[in-house]
Amino acid sequence: MRLFEFQDTIGKNIIYFIRLKGYTKSSLSRLSCIPKSDLDLLITGEFSDPFLYQQTLEMLTSRLNLSYDYFLERPIEKLGKWQLNTQVKMERSPAAQELLDDLDELISVIPFYIK
Repeated sequence: MRLFEFQDTIGKNIIYFIRLKGYTKSSLSRLSCIPKSDLDLLITGEFSDPFLYQQTLEMLTSRLNLSYDYFLERPIEKLGKWQLNTQVKMERSPAAQELLDDLDELISVIPFYIK
């Protein structure tokens, strides 16, 4: 199956999965051994090479022990009250997004300092 054609759907479902499981993009990147830049490309659907896209998605699903086409459909689990609803479109200023990205990176290194 050529998943490259479904990049938009897969990207939205990856975001939903991240929120559902309580991950950050950084933590999912480390867990799956996929560079954060490649994970960002999976999420935004900006891969230009179908072969590389397929390889990266296969790596993500195999590292998480998920089926090959897992992200074609939204996972059937309910979000907790603390989790964001992905149906809500949130517009952020570039400065706010940069601060949130920096916070995400800071959160990702906390485990190295807490024993």
